[in-house]
Amino acid sequence: MTILDPNKSYVYERVDNKIYAREIGSLTRILVSEYGQYWEDKNNWMELLVFARTNTVLQQELERVIVLYHLLKQQEPIAHHPV
Repeated sequence: MTILDPNKSYVYERVDNKIYAREIGSLTRILVSEYGQYWEDKNNWMELLVFARTNTVLQQELERVIVLYHLLKQQEPIAHHPV
C-alpha cells in the first residue's frame, strides 16, 4: 500500500473497485487500494476468526500470528526462540 505525504491535500477517486489518490492540481493518480480485494480479505479474516472460536488448534495458531504481528510492528530485531 502506498503511503501518501501527510503535508499534501488529495482528492480520492474510485474506479473499477480501485481507490486512487490524486494530489490537488495534478492529473497523476496514485493507487491507494483495491477496494474489492479489501472486502474479500476482510470477509476471509472474519470467517477465520469466527471459526477459531470453536477450534482450539486454529485459535492457538492465530495467537502466534498476533504475537508475531506485534513484534514486527516494533521494528526491532526479533530474537528467534523455537517453540
